[in-house]
Amino acid sequence: RASGIPEAMAEGPNFGKKRRWQKDLNECLAKVRAANSNVPPATKTIYFVRHAESKSNVAKTNMKNKPIRGCCTLCTIGFDSELSEGGRNQLLEVRPAGRGIEAELEAVIFSPLKRAEQTALTLFGDEDGEGDFKASAGKFWLPVRALKEVRMKEWAQSSACCSKSILQQRVLSFIRFVRVLPFSTLALVGHSRFFRMMLAMLECDMFLRNANIWRTSLVEGGDAGLHVATKELVARPSGQPCDEPPPKAPPK
Repeated sequence: RASGIPEAMAEGPNFGKKRRWQKDLNECLAKVRAANSNVPPATKTIYFVRHAESKSNVAKTNMKNKPIRGCCTLCTIGFDSELSEGGRNQLLEVRPAGRGIEAELEAVIFSPLKRAEQTALTLFGDEDGEGDFKASAGKFWLPVRALKEVRMKEWAQSSACCSKSILQQRVLSFIRFVRVLPFSTLALVGHSRFFRMMLAMLECDMFLRNANIWRTSLVEGGDAGLHVATKELVARPSGQPCDEPPPKAPPK
């Protein structure tokens, strides 16, 4: 058994059955275990990727100057927003770096929302011969519901009750899921607010901009069972600042 991995964790936890994302985590882990019976490594290299600019990102930016029009556009787009034209251009610019990483990846795990799936396929997928991209062969491509952006009930709880317990449960469960995966090197493609909480739980101060690729090394330890030992910005679209913003002051 790999050093630092408890036997119960190596066998795989049960994530519960009350919520759809919990059932999905159980099903996803079963699929992985059926295809790969290796023991989870104690150290993992994980590439964190926030989706490229989406139509909802553009609408939120426009709300600053034209709040009514921006709000109407955002409502029309909905929760499952596609990428904007600018977002697609970001990915084409960063794709060479993604393809360079693709060879070492054992798995690509992504949110099933369109903007995240499109980002994953464009960065790490193969050309499909029709001007688009498809999942590359020889890797485990897995959409995971628990990796979705903050949901309405989680946002409402945070706004009305000043609590994030529902989101915290989902993020902690996803970290447990990542911890027991048998892969040494994988990519996670998801969303800003989810990753913000996840990285905080992994004891990492890191800011993810659209279409950035960050390489991290995760090791056993910390309150969440894993923590980030090293981090490095691998690629970003031109025009974005390369420095991270200063960390926010802790709440009083």
